[in-house]
Amino acid sequence: MRNFFLYRSEIDGLRAVAVIPVMIFHAGFDLLAGGYLGVDIFFVISGYLITCMILAQKSNNQFSYASFYERRIRRIIPALLIVMLFCIPFAYFMMQPDDLENFGQSLISTTFISNNILLYITSGYWDLTSSFKPLLHTWSLGVEEQYYLIFPVLLSGLLFMNRVNLLLSLCFLTLLSFIFFMQMQKTNPDAAFYLLPSRFWEIGLGACSAIYLTNYRSLSLSMHKKEIILYLSFFFILSPMFLLKSFAGIPGLANLIVCCGAVLIIIFADKTLLIGRMLSSKLLVLIGLLSYSLYLWHQPLYAFLRINSLDEPDILYFIFCFLLSFPIAFFSWKLENFFRKEASLKLLISFLAIGISIVLASGIIFTASIGFHKNYEELQSKYTESREDKLSNPDRDFLISAANNLDNSFSHPDLKNLLILGDSFASDLINMIKVNKYLEDYEIVKPKYNCVNYNEIDSASLTLIEESELILITYRYLDEGDQKQCLEEKIKYLKFLDKRYLLIGPKDFGYNINAPLRRQIYQFRAKPIDKIIDFNAYVKNMVPSENFINFLLLLSDDNIHNGIPLFTKDQKLISYDKAHLTFNGAMEIGQILFTHPKFLKYVNAES
Repeated sequence: MRNFFLYRSEIDGLRAVAVIPVMIFHAGFDLLAGGYLGVDIFFVISGYLITCMILAQKSNNQFSYASFYERRIRRIIPALLIVMLFCIPFAYFMMQPDDLENFGQSLISTTFISNNILLYITSGYWDLTSSFKPLLHTWSLGVEEQYYLIFPVLLSGLLFMNRVNLLLSLCFLTLLSFIFFMQMQKTNPDAAFYLLPSRFWEIGLGACSAIYLTNYRSLSLSMHKKEIILYLSFFFILSPMFLLKSFAGIPGLANLIVCCGAVLIIIFADKTLLIGRMLSSKLLVLIGLLSYSLYLWHQPLYAFLRINSLDEPDILYFIFCFLLSFPIAFFSWKLENFFRKEASLKLLISFLAIGISIVLASGIIFTASIGFHKNYEELQSKYTESREDKLSNPDRDFLISAANNLDNSFSHPDLKNLLILGDSFASDLINMIKVNKYLEDYEIVKPKYNCVNYNEIDSASLTLIEESELILITYRYLDEGDQKQCLEEKIKYLKFLDKRYLLIGPKDFGYNINAPLRRQIYQFRAKPIDKIIDFNAYVKNMVPSENFINFLLLLSDDNIHNGIPLFTKDQKLISYDKAHLTFNGAMEIGQILFTHPKFLKYVNAES
């Protein structure tokens, strides 16, 4: 039986291999498009180490739930609290209301080990650009901490079995989770990414490795064969990170291969082998020891760098933040060790009580005040004045209000039929029409389904298309494959029916709203992001020129290099999230759109 009590330096080396790609990925470097897979390695390592610790203590009759959870709290919470406390003043002084409200929600959810759940809930429709979220990375801590809540109880309940049946039982649970993960990759990718049931299999692989190694040494293979396996394991880990697109055909395959590589290293690596000695080198072990602190600190540094920049920061700034993470992580690690090994329980509880109180109070204030929305004259409008008694975000409520008083079918024969197809940008278009009191002789219908949430042409939409006298289509973005094919099929159907239609290109308000708003740079013009520029070119080429309105050119005075204004002529913010319009934005942008010759031509044409 392998002595699983012993410290294994190669595991710390493996932590270094996991954390560095994550740090590179979050900096936005194209070199490691799959660098985020380092988190998957962390899950495998956590499963292995926690299982080893529980089994070791159980074998000596030393395990207690109180001791286990105290150790986890000492290991994770103090360092995490310090990072959150550090972020609070920077967020207050640098973030615009929508982002600050989101940050407040993250403070609360992270405190209650559920930021992964918050990100799952908000990752779709209301998603703030992830790279601007200082606490984005704490989703993985939520998964691990939720695992820690249930796994000791689960493992203790299975220990009546012999080790073979215990291993088989955990392998079965791991397999079930993996099947769920693969299914969610197809039907709900956000759930597959963020939630414990679809991540349990990765932690389970580590747990199974621990149980295996408590009963057997690694397979009786020659040193040469073990070396080959370890070289292969490194290939498994690095190839998806560097060549992620090669694995895109099968969602989840890259995760599986990386985790298998980590398992092979855990089972076979030791200091008698070259890979084992490399992972046990002083540099990698030191980075591995710092890995938790490095993981905690790098994302806030990157996020606040982005938040404080008018345009995307130069690569040198990210390199500086990457390097700065190491000395900060070193001091953070020292504090981490103090709370783990030296701090009395009384001191620990006092620190946690004070720190959590400050974090929760800040989170509640940032959330309840909607990021101090009322303090910004640039965000006030007739709409915000009309809802003083409401606590929800007025800008998001305004977007949602587009659906108010709209029927699901045409029901007013005295009005002409206007069908608006699209995602949330279609709601923006409806709001532009409403606030400008335009097209009042039309009845507006917007179908529930669109090419983002429903990739087939549903029969209800077909009926509405046939009944429409004018059709307006607009999307922010569509993915390759089914979504774009859906739009292409609808355009073909419109042409087949010889319908009057306009395809309105996407709009975008650049890299960052925080800095121009906080600095009150009212003349600032933002360059649309490349992703939206490319999508605009795609939809432009889909239809004849007379059926397309290039919104990006329209807003940039026919030269996209001029940039797009972020503020109206009376210094009101046009978009609260770089995509969707405020009330003031809908008023001014609508006036620009509705006086466009193409728009006037199609609206005034006879059916």
